[in-house]
Amino acid sequence: MYLSAQRVRRPTDGAEGYDAFFYVHGAYVWDGPAPLSIRQDPGALMNQVLQLAPPGNRVRSYLDLICPDETQWLEIRQSFIQFVGQVRGGPMPWDDFVGRCTFRIGMDIGVAATWQTEIANLYRLLQTVRI
Repeated sequence: MYLSAQRVRRPTDGAEGYDAFFYVHGAYVWDGPAPLSIRQDPGALMNQVLQLAPPGNRVRSYLDLICPDETQWLEIRQSFIQFVGQVRGGPMPWDDFVGRCTFRIGMDIGVAATWQTEIANLYRLLQTVRI
């Protein structure tokens, strides 16, 4: 699965919102970092949450998760906690894997001042969009 949550800004009027996407890629299973093919082509779109419909919005922050489709949320949560512990304090974007889960986090300087809150918001949105 490929889950992506984004904080976006519409350039025409400055409105902000959150968008999220849930893709599946079938019975493709791996250990370690996500295969490059899935990073480039996330698969079939299964669900989306759009507060500001694309295109044309500027992404201010994002959280991407790539893992095999059958991965349970407990494994994702444990991997995510370990991931954040490994990368925090380093320069963004953060891009690494724990077990079968690959995570990517990035944000602009205006959002980075409250990075913990922003990551929590994006993480909750990932949980919401996954069906």
